Amino acid sequence: MAFGNRTEIILTAPILYYLLTGRPEAGRRDLGTLFRDAVAFSAAPIVLGILTLLYNDARFSSPFDFGYARIPGVLQEPWYRHGIFSVHAIPENLYMMFLQPWKLLPGFPWMVPTGFGGSVFLYSPFLLMLFFRGARCKGTKLAAWIAVFLLLTVLCLHGNPGGWQVSSRYAMIMMPWVFLIILENHASRRFSLECWLVAGSVLINAWAMWLFCATDYMNR
Repeated sequence: MAFGNRTEIILTAPILYYLLTGRPEAGRRDLGTLFRDAVAFSAAPIVLGILTLLYNDARFSSPFDFGYARIPGVLQEPWYRHGIFSVHAIPENLYMMFLQPWKLLPGFPWMVPTGFGGSVFLYSPFLLMLFFRGARCKGTKLAAWIAVFLLLTVLCLHGNPGGWQVSSRYAMIMMPWVFLIILENHASRRFSLECWLVAGSVLINAWAMWLFCATDYMNR
């Protein structure tokens, strides 16, 4: 159903089909069962996709026109000067998603979210658990990393990195795969460190959201 909301998730379909085959240590499933499960799993996305194309054709006279470029003034926005998707957007998107710090103030609270991006590792340090070594199933971990790479590529090509936000809201489409990698990495048994990283992430986001929604610091 998520495909109906974020079309780019369709890129992960091959990964999902791979995961349907089961873990190697549990033994591969027979082709008949796998085919039936794949058909059942695909039914909802296929129906959603067909209905979306029919809607696009009825409204915009083309099944492949999703209407984004028809939003008044959107193509005049500076980040779309090279088009909705462009390789020119990659450097800025990578900076905003992974490197952009908070804004410094001369007084309290000294640091505030930028309001237009921000490093996901600064807002959510629990993501450092992605780089823990070890895995219960290396094939599953590799598949999840491939899914993250595919989705990240699409995000980095998009001209607008997400708009007014705390950190990168577009990165949410990668979160199921991120959690899968972290669960696989849990075999490393760094439980106390994991707890600190999660607790720190919750506190940072609570602080950021309070500043973002309940104060005027963002406009300074």
